[in-house]
This record gives sequence, C-alpha cells and structure tokens, in this order.
Amino acid sequence: MCPSYHYWQKIILKNPNPQTIEEKYNQGFVLTRLKNEMHQIKGLRVDLKNFQLSSENRRILRKTRDYIVSLEPLPLKEYDWRIHKVGAGFYQKRFGENIFSANKIKELIVDSKKSSFNCLAVAKDQKISQDIGWCISFKTKNIFHYAYPFYELKYFKNNLGISMMLKTLLLAKQSGIRYFYLGSVWDKRAKYKLQFSPQEFFDGQNWQDVKNLTFV
Repeated sequence: MCPSYHYWQKIILKNPNPQTIEEKYNQGFVLTRLKNEMHQIKGLRVDLKNFQLSSENRRILRKTRDYIVSLEPLPLKEYDWRIHKVGAGFYQKRFGENIFSANKIKELIVDSKKSSFNCLAVAKDQKISQDIGWCISFKTKNIFHYAYPFYELKYFKNNLGISMMLKTLLLAKQSGIRYFYLGSVWDKRAKYKLQFSPQEFFDGQNWQDVKNLTFV
C-alpha cells in the first residue's frame, strides 16, 4: 500500500454486480487489491460529460504522439512476464520496498478469482513497437477507475505517466463513460492528478469541487 493511502471505511461486497459497484463508487468507495473489498477514500474523479482538453493537456498530447494506449479485458489471456517485472520495479523505486509485489501484480491481471479488476490500459511506444506501460483498472458502462499504473521508468522524464492517464481518460470519454476515478488525493504527492477539468473530490461525506481540496 502506498504511503499516501488512507481510508475511512472498509466493506466486503457480497454478490457484486456493476450497478452495485457503481453505487459504491458514488459513495466514495474504490475497489482494492483484495477481491470484492472496497475502501472509502479521499478520492478524485473527473466528470467526463463536461471534460474538455486544457492547453496543458494538448501540450502533453503533442509531446507524446509516439505513445498509444489501448484497453484490454482482464483476466489477460496472453501474459508477458515483463509486466510484473516492470511493475514491481516501478513501485519499489517510486514508493519503497514491499509496496506492490510482482506476484500480486500478476495475480490481479490473470486471476479473476482473486481480482475484481476487469480492464488493463496498455501503453505502447510506436517507434519501437513495444509495450512500455500498464494500468490495472476497473470499468463499467458508467465509470472507469484508473487504479494501479506503472511503466518503464526510463520514460519518466518523457511524460509517459501523465500521457497514459490522459489517453486512457479520452478512451473512456469516447465510450460514453461518465466518471473517471483517479484514486486517492490525500497528500501533495497526488497533485499531478489535478490536470483535468472538471474534477471533484470525496471529503468523507460528499463530493466537492476540487477548488476546495486541501492536502495533509
């Protein structure tokens, strides 16, 4: 679990279905690494119905034309060991030891008995025709949760992280999804998520305009 992750409540879903899960997301809950477990967090979401690209969003798109993002259903049928190798290295270097193991990453992607996530965002560098980034995600007709992103760290200075997020968001908007969930905004390390508009954050009781957001 990342250091900035805190939650107010925990629930275990019984016989979950898309409508039930959507309702829980609207109440501030998100799915976690444990099957059918949800935590109520200080979360952030983008209203895709009213989303429009900002000048900064357009700049990122111009700078990262060589990266394309696609969505693959989970569990993934053709699994590449590079995924968990890159993922484990990413979380270790960015957040510290024992944050996200290679085994857990693989489990969330290939084992539906142990994972609630049903979508994998995959970023490819067209210049070398190779996958370089992934995000374990959850989606329904109305919501998309961009949950656990990771990528080749040599692309860190090339804006790959924010490019993956933005291009996945645009795919969700194109498919008619209403809300794009971006996880916790507990402390200042989450500021990079505040690049989309309009956004709301969950304060423990209600969704509020992001202009009222404060960090610990």
